[in-house]
Amino acid sequence: MSSALQFELFRPSILAPADDDGPRIAARAAERGLTRQRPSRPPLEVVHDDERVAVPASGPQGGPTLNDLVVGVWEDLAAHRTAACPACGESMAPRYGSGPAPVGGRCTGCGTTIA
Repeated sequence: MSSALQFELFRPSILAPADDDGPRIAARAAERGLTRQRPSRPPLEVVHDDERVAVPASGPQGGPTLNDLVVGVWEDLAAHRTAACPACGESMAPRYGSGPAPVGGRCTGCGTTIA
């Protein structure tokens, strides 16, 4: 003799409304004065990619980018050398963890860290 046990499990989603109470809730909020007017915005202008000109990445006046600065500091720290802090220009000394390689650096002037 065999018996089968069947469960009907239903778990509603938190993303889908269980009941269609939206209009009723909105009406109650309007009665209580809990609604507000949203400002209207003008439509956004569309810029076509064809009109853009590719410009190589560089900082102001053709200087190094932020990526160039951070990579340069990290390379100096990884080589066990002090580097110029990208924030203030003071010396940044390598910080060591439990191993022989530097894990970051700390500025002696402003305290900026890089890891």
